[in-house]
Amino acid sequence: MPYSFTTDFGGGVILAPCLQALCAEIKARYPGAVNLGEIGDAAHRAEGYGSDHNPFVEHAGKRYVRAVDIGGPDTIQLALFNFFQHHYAAHDARVWPYGYVHRNNVITTWFGTGTHFDPGDVGHLHISVTQANGHRPSPAGWVPALDSRSGWGLSGAEHAPAVVPHPTPIPGPAHVPAWPLKAGNYFGLLTGPAVSHGGFYASERPYISLIQQRINALGYGRIAADGKFGPRTRDAVAKWQHAKWAKQTSRPGEVWSDDWKRLFA
Repeated sequence: MPYSFTTDFGGGVILAPCLQALCAEIKARYPGAVNLGEIGDAAHRAEGYGSDHNPFVEHAGKRYVRAVDIGGPDTIQLALFNFFQHHYAAHDARVWPYGYVHRNNVITTWFGTGTHFDPGDVGHLHISVTQANGHRPSPAGWVPALDSRSGWGLSGAEHAPAVVPHPTPIPGPAHVPAWPLKAGNYFGLLTGPAVSHGGFYASERPYISLIQQRINALGYGRIAADGKFGPRTRDAVAKWQHAKWAKQTSRPGEVWSDDWKRLFA
């Protein structure tokens, strides 16, 4: 079934017009995408202002749903993930500063704070557009960009590369998890030895995705943040190490605990 979405939920509740425009372009470019939710269910409603699926922002007699969840092939999710990041880096008023993308327990963008862990969106992509105050969300969160129906520029073949032109670097993460591996283990090639954690297990992938996003943000790669440590990730990590930490690096292309600290400093 081709991707579909709802624009009007009745009772004055609508999908934010800027999201309507985005979803129309997703439908045209990625018919294989899957709509996993717009307006909040009971679990989301219990979160109140804490969930952008809830239509708490009010303006001119309308209440705005400001989030969509998208499933489907991983290539589509990654393409949209990077596409949204590109708009955020360009300070698109529809997403800057309190819009964000959230996937596999990693939340990115949101007021320039980089990436951090936030459980809740595993196996699908969550996209939120902005509001007036993301630190103190309220019904007064309307901004003109929410009503924009301007095009997003999402065009081309369905399986276009998931990498977009490198965005302007963003500040480091607000919250970085502690080093997760045992002594003598590192993040490295998926094809490496047992001590090389490359994303074979799903539990490793959020950490690798965090590494990939940070390397991209620092300007040393244009790699998809897919949570798989392949040759392109190895080469981008090595490029960063050679440029910044050549004297401290004895095993370029691998991320050990000391590299982890330097990467997220």
